[in-house]
Amino acid sequence: MIGAGRRDAGAPFTWLAIFVVASTAGFVLSAAVASGRPILASRWSLLWQLAVWAVAWMVAVVAAFHLPRRTAVVATLVAGTALRLAALAGPPTTSDDLYRYSWDGRVQVAGIDPYRDAPASATLAGLREPWLWPDAAGCAAIHRPAGCTRINRPGQRTIYPPVAEAWFAAVYRIAGVGSRYKAWQVAGLLTELGVLALLPVTLRRWRRDPRWVALYALCPAPVLEVVNNGHVDGLAVLFIVAALAVARRPSSSSTRPCWCSPSSAWARVAWSRSCEPARPRLPSWPSPTRGTWPGSGCTSSAICPAT
Repeated sequence: MIGAGRRDAGAPFTWLAIFVVASTAGFVLSAAVASGRPILASRWSLLWQLAVWAVAWMVAVVAAFHLPRRTAVVATLVAGTALRLAALAGPPTTSDDLYRYSWDGRVQVAGIDPYRDAPASATLAGLREPWLWPDAAGCAAIHRPAGCTRINRPGQRTIYPPVAEAWFAAVYRIAGVGSRYKAWQVAGLLTELGVLALLPVTLRRWRRDPRWVALYALCPAPVLEVVNNGHVDGLAVLFIVAALAVARRPSSSSTRPCWCSPSSAWARVAWSRSCEPARPRLPSWPSPTRGTWPGSGCTSSAICPAT
């Protein structure tokens, strides 16, 4: 009996050790992938690194659920932040989208409609600069022919919706072109830190185990795609989580409106029984999907391309 009690008392420390080892492995792999060669040059080595990282992620998530809730949430948020900081170690690895973001921001700051002309248009030639439009040596360094541009699909006009374009203009106006890719990675990092801060709160509001935050916080996908690659999708994730956090308290029968402001200060959507009396009857069982009604409306207005 005494021996069994000691084993039970030591179990959390064992799982904490497993969590630390798995999270450390993720941190090392995050830095290695971010500082490694781009996808066209690394290929199979990158695939193996991501595979090992995925295993470390799953092990860390399992370990988190064997820890006390408070300990697990704190450890997960610390580890998740460390993973994202490690992803700043190098340039984008698997995407070139942020170069388009920078170009669209540059065009807007110059007072030009980003939807009017494609980057390759002669009318925008005066805005070209060596980072986005490198010389022959710069093109060779990124495995492209002479006369290249870092911008993907330069012959096509931008597809990004207005709120995304506003984000590009804001980041570019603050950082300028001199900060290169780092400004977009830091912008992605800020959105991810917001998501990590809101997730435990949102999970508690929806009466879910806050340790589920580990599933997102330790996952390689947002670390690489939102931070290392600087994708604007991180802003959408932040909007969705924020909407879920304020959309509706499952335990409350109040009919007062709930406000979400995911896209900007001038895009708010109210949702309540009082203002939507004719909405479809929802299932009676508790489900996070009930909170996504306002979230989906707010987010789609912010990120869905206009037609």
